[in-house]
Amino acid sequence: MKKNILAQLFIFIFILLIWFYYPDWGYYVKNNSIVVFGADLGTFGDYYGPLNALFSGFAFAGVLISIFQQSQQLGIAKSEMEVQSEQFRLQTFAMKRQMFETTFFSC
Repeated sequence: MKKNILAQLFIFIFILLIWFYYPDWGYYVKNNSIVVFGADLGTFGDYYGPLNALFSGFAFAGVLISIFQQSQQLGIAKSEMEVQSEQFRLQTFAMKRQMFETTFFSC
């Protein structure tokens, strides 16, 4: 549980760092200069478009993966319930047999 929370925290921080540094990196690669505040803020904001699409794709993939995992877990739970139902049926049969034997064969 703690390992899972640590992994989620690491992923969150990684995504936050990508979100924070992506426009600066993209603008530097394209123009080989640092953003000048005031004149190029519109262009600077446009660098978030592809990043937003990328994260939206990741979110959609996460939804699909969770649906697939839930489907698998539902199948496992169904098979376990079938096994448990059979065990209850056998237990009920054994209890009825024991009640019959106790009623008719006791001294």
